[in-house]
Amino acid sequence: MSNPKTGDLVVAETSTSTWHYHLRIIGPEGFRPSGYFGFVQALCGRTLGWDVSIPVSTYGVKDDYLAHWCRDCQDEALERKLL
Repeated sequence: MSNPKTGDLVVAETSTSTWHYHLRIIGPEGFRPSGYFGFVQALCGRTLGWDVSIPVSTYGVKDDYLAHWCRDCQDEALERKLL
């Protein structure tokens, strides 16, 4: 996604930086691909570290990066019809 804006759904990572990905809706803090913000929460309620540039359309797809996709975020996004 290029230039995500307030209200967009994006992929974010926890501060452990171990490829544990979640989904969040961008708020007034904007898209934050670098630098720890530590106060923003994922759809599942988990505190996040920063956003990543992984397309939301690939969320949950198995790949060679050993990524962990939060099923709770995915379920919440599907329930809200965000995915």
